[in-house]
Amino acid sequence: LIKMKRYGRAVLAAVLASSVAATPVLAAPDTNELESSKAAAQSEADSLQEQLTELLNKAGELEEEMISTGEKRSEERRVGKE
Repeated sequence: LIKMKRYGRAVLAAVLASSVAATPVLAAPDTNELESSKAAAQSEADSLQEQLTELLNKAGELEEEMISTGEKRSEERRVGKE
């Protein structure tokens, strides 16, 4: 029984060792790939920043337009009551 346990452990160790040896090692991306990815990410970030700026400007314009419209309506109501 003890010999069988030892044999089983030896087989298990051999299987584990062979599976570790057979596991492919993935190489780290080379510098060119990293630079290309960085440039693409930076370009996307710049584009998104530009879109955000445009949206914030448009929101500001709409806010000013709403204020102006509200002031006109208030003035019309005030003049209408007189």
